[in-house]
Amino acid sequence: MRYFSPSKLGFYDDLIHGARRVAMPQSVAEQKAKKRPKMVDNPDCLIPADAVQISDQDYQKIQTELSDGRVLAARGSKPVTVPFQQDPAEIEALNRQRRDRLLASSDWTQLVDAPIDEALRGPWQAYRQQLRDMDLLDPTWPATPGSEEAAA
Repeated sequence: MRYFSPSKLGFYDDLIHGARRVAMPQSVAEQKAKKRPKMVDNPDCLIPADAVQISDQDYQKIQTELSDGRVLAARGSKPVTVPFQQDPAEIEALNRQRRDRLLASSDWTQLVDAPIDEALRGPWQAYRQQLRDMDLLDPTWPATPGSEEAAA
C-alpha cells in the first residue's frame, strides 16, 4: 500500500517503511483453531500518523506530473501538483547578480583613458544607468552599445 503525508509532503510505502499494523504472535492452540491473529500498531512503522492511503493510479498520475516540472502540494489530505513558481526574492537576487556582472564588465568604458570611441562613451553611460534603474523582478535588459541589438 502507498500513503501520502500532507505534513511531510511525501509518499510512503508499507513495504519500505513498515506496515502500520502487525499481527500479534499466536499460541499453538490459537493457530490450530485457525483463529485470526490480533492486529496491533507497529512500533517500527515509519509512516507518519497523518498519512492517507492513495491508489496506485493516483500515485502514478502524480509521478508523471512531477516529471513534467510541477511540484508536490497538499490539498486537504490529498496529494496534488501545482505549477512551479520561483520565489520573487530568488528571481531578484539572480537578476541582481547578472546586472552587477554587466556593470563590472563595462567599468572600463568609464575610465578617462579607455580605448573607446568618444561617440560611444555617452551610450555606455546611458547603458550603465539603464542597468542601475531597471526593475529586477521583471527586467528589460538594455542592449550593449555597439552591438547589433543596439543598432536595431
